[in-house]
Amino acid sequence: MGIKIEVISKKEDIVRTETDRILWYLKNFERYEKLGYSNYLNLPKSIDPKNYTREDIEKAVQEDYLKNQNDYESYAKELQETWVKLSEKTAPVMQELYGFTPNNNFTLAPTVYGTGGGSIEKDGIVFFKLPEDRSQERSTEERITHEVLNHEATAKLREGTEIDESISTSHQWYKERLMDLLGRTILVRSGILKRENVKMDGDIENQVAKIVDPIYYSNPEAPDENNLRYDGKVKDLFKAVIEKIKIDDIKASMKIEG
Repeated sequence: MGIKIEVISKKEDIVRTETDRILWYLKNFERYEKLGYSNYLNLPKSIDPKNYTREDIEKAVQEDYLKNQNDYESYAKELQETWVKLSEKTAPVMQELYGFTPNNNFTLAPTVYGTGGGSIEKDGIVFFKLPEDRSQERSTEERITHEVLNHEATAKLREGTEIDESISTSHQWYKERLMDLLGRTILVRSGILKRENVKMDGDIENQVAKIVDPIYYSNPEAPDENNLRYDGKVKDLFKAVIEKIKIDDIKASMKIEG
C-alpha cells in the first residue's frame, strides 16, 4: 500500500487551512513566547496575538492570498509533481532502512505562516512554507523527504518519548539530527541526490552530531549511507538514542548536584 498524499490547492481550502493554522499558533502563542520562539512566527501583520477573532484572521488571510496566489498555486503543483517522482524511488529504500513499510495517507498544503514546515497537530495537515531563497533552502525533494518520509512516517514510533514531535520535546536537536540523517540516507540510496548535495541543518549538526552520528553510523569517522549501525531497525535506532539521552541527562544531573 505505502504512503499516499493529497495536496491542497483550491483557494477556499487554502484560506481555511491557513486560518486554522494561524489560530493554532495564536492559541499557543504564550508557549512560544516562553520558549523564545515567538519572534520566529510569521503571522499577519494586522493581527494582534492577544486580541483577535476568526473573522479578523480570515480577512487577513484573504488579503494575503491575493498577493501570493500564483506562489500558492505553483508550489502546490510542485509538491504534487515532486511526490509522484519521489514515491516510486523511495518506497523500497524506506522499507530497507526502516524495517517496515509506512502505510499512511497525508494531506500537504502550502503556507506562508507559522515557523517552518511540518504538521502542527497529530495526524494533521503537513504544511510546507513557500520557498523564499531556493539557492539556500532545501529542495522540494529534500523538504518532502524530511517532513513526510522522516518526521511523519516515524512519528508514532517516537510518540511520548524524548524525541517526539511536540514543540516542547525535551531534546529537539537530537530528533532533528536523526531526521536529517535518515533523510540523507533515503535521498542517497534512492539516487535522488549525491551525499554532498544534501543540505543538513548546520546549527543542529554543530550541537549534537558528535552524540547522534556515532549511534547512526557503524563508522562515524567515515560515514557511509550503506554502512549503518541500525540498518533496517529504526525502532532500535530510536531506542539507542533515547537511552543515550537518559544516560547523559543523569550524568549532567550528577555534575550539577556535585
